Amino acid sequence: GAMKPLPREISLTLLFKLAALFLLWLLFFRDDLRPHPDAGTIASDLLSSTHTQPSEQRGSTNGP
Repeated sequence: GAMKPLPREISLTLLFKLAALFLLWLLFFRDDLRPHPDAGTIASDLLSSTHTQPSEQRGSTNGP
């Protein structure tokens, strides 16, 4: 029939999207590659960013 290519095209598109999502997950969201910072590194990162970028912190209402 004339409707035969459409379901095949849809399933190929879905397969391609699933493969792309899996590739993105492999590249960015795997747990063994994700850094696990502790409180000290988070604090030092926050403190260094507030001192090096005062223009972004000027309009914040999150404390002094």
